[in-house]
Amino acid sequence: MSVSRRATHEVEDERSELAALRERVARLERENATLRRWSAALERASERHGVEVWLLDEQRRVVCCNDVAARTSGRAPEELRGRPFRDGERAHAPEKLDVETERRGPYLVRSWTEPRPGSRSRRYVRVDSLTRVEADARGDRTTLLVIADITRRRDAERALLEQRRRLELALESASIGLWDWDISTGRLTIDLNACEVLGEDPNRREYAIEAWRDAMHPEDRARVERSIRRHLDDSDELLVVEYRARLPGGRDWSWLCARGRVQEYDRDGRPLRMLGSIQDITRRKQAAARLEESERRFRMLADNVPGVIYLCLNDERYRMTYINNAVEQLTGYTARDFLADRVSFVELYHPDDLDEIVARVDSALRRDHSFSLTYRLRHKSGEWRWIDEVGVGVLSPEGELLHLEGFLLDVTARKRAEADRELLLREFERKNRELERFAYTISHDLKSPLISIQSFAGLIERDIEGGRLARARADLQRIQRASADMFELLHDLLELSRIGRQIGARVPCSLDALARDVLDHVRGTYTGRDIEFVIAGDMPPAIADHARLLQLLQNLISNAIKYTDGVARARVELGWRRGRDGAAIYFVRDNGIGIAPEHAERVFGVFEQLDTSREGTGIGLTIARRISEVHGGQLWCESAGEGAGCTFFFTLAESIDARERCGAHERALPAE
Repeated sequence: MSVSRRATHEVEDERSELAALRERVARLERENATLRRWSAALERASERHGVEVWLLDEQRRVVCCNDVAARTSGRAPEELRGRPFRDGERAHAPEKLDVETERRGPYLVRSWTEPRPGSRSRRYVRVDSLTRVEADARGDRTTLLVIADITRRRDAERALLEQRRRLELALESASIGLWDWDISTGRLTIDLNACEVLGEDPNRREYAIEAWRDAMHPEDRARVERSIRRHLDDSDELLVVEYRARLPGGRDWSWLCARGRVQEYDRDGRPLRMLGSIQDITRRKQAAARLEESERRFRMLADNVPGVIYLCLNDERYRMTYINNAVEQLTGYTARDFLADRVSFVELYHPDDLDEIVARVDSALRRDHSFSLTYRLRHKSGEWRWIDEVGVGVLSPEGELLHLEGFLLDVTARKRAEADRELLLREFERKNRELERFAYTISHDLKSPLISIQSFAGLIERDIEGGRLARARADLQRIQRASADMFELLHDLLELSRIGRQIGARVPCSLDALARDVLDHVRGTYTGRDIEFVIAGDMPPAIADHARLLQLLQNLISNAIKYTDGVARARVELGWRRGRDGAAIYFVRDNGIGIAPEHAERVFGVFEQLDTSREGTGIGLTIARRISEVHGGQLWCESAGEGAGCTFFFTLAESIDARERCGAHERALPAE
């Protein structure tokens, strides 16, 4: 019985031990699996980062290594086992290197950086040596070496150090200080540069944010605090605020510029820390104020000069980069229109002047000369104005053309005065020549009646003395006719002198209606003759002195009637045609005796008559031409020769047709 119980207990003990053994084996298998996973992860990590892992025994022989270490050595892992580490290469830090040493339990951890052995390039490795100081259960003192290539990290650290040195130098040179604001505590920490900017004690680096606010100008405080609150609430942009502050020991207000950005937030997104810079910008502000004052004075001067000052690019549109407000008076367009390139001077140049303007500007720029131009420019209203321009190209120190600058002046009034002067000079010359001819004509044509009167007066005296009363009576009639001729000559001369000095109001006049009035007035001069009168019904009305235009037509029609008296079937035509410039050209045409072309101009001389057998003083055509000229027009004669009739053409400066077409042309021009 007792033997059986003992056997039973032994079986139960063996079962318990067997169960415990199985549990231990299972735990070891789990630990082994975990170790394999970690080993695989370590292997992947070391493979990815190129890290060598070596396990050495107490004699520095290789126990095992990873694939990276094997590739670095150029042998398979199996070949390296039992061999000295790297064939006797050191597995400890050289004496000259800076070694970090630390004791961790039974291990001594040593770390150092050294050039990679056998590397021709400047590459560095980080070595971490983990050596078991106390022997393990088997009495082994192993060393674990972890070698990582840190060349890139070392280069980055050096570059970062160099950048930091340069940044510090730049900040110091630019007098820019750095600050660090702990938002939760309100403490402000500044560096030495910031101490210098703010005039603070360099031995004291921390301040309360309230002290910074108190030094601020009262007018700037609310604005700056609003900007800071907006940045803290929701802004990823850099905070930039400029404000005035009174620095310690200073009497005047200094201008400061603070820049910053939140760098740290808590879990709820509230800002904790803000970093930034501070810079004294007082000189910059003063320079800006002086520049603004200078620009204000320049603008005031530029806007008050009697012309346009400009800066423009040398492109196909001469786009403006600056132009003063006087351009609006010159062109009708604002300076903003030109600066926004809504309008260009190229669009306003007269088409006949554009090519010459561009050519002369380009030629001057090529020769590095200034240019001087005179051209026509279209005003917004459609009016053409004369412009004088002087300009020059501005070059950079390298000789590159930067822009053009110049000055425009409206010389329309001067041009009109010059044109008027030229007209007056031509008129003076014409009148002078006419006066010479006039004096000669008077001395010749008035002498004849006087000679006749004088001669017949002597005959009358002798006839009376001889009692020949009938002959005396005939001589007296001859004296009366000579006096009448002289009176007619004097009357025509007086009428000629009045034209140009006495011109009435210019009103719209119908040429065909005036022609019919003339025919009614001269009807008695061609009674019994067969004359065909043709009057065009579509002649455009003219703007003229009604009485003078009636006189012009009467003289031309009377002249046509006079010189067709020998024609069986006479014809007198009044009509018009369009000239090259579109203006109306009126004419009176007859089929009379005609004029040799070389004498076509003589007929307009004072008292000039090619056929002296005809009645008249020979001044009618002279008066007609003068009337046309004082109305800004011309009068001329055309004839194919004797027997071919004559056509007298005349123009007037203004007709209703011309005015309407001119107005339509101006309205058709683009206003903007």
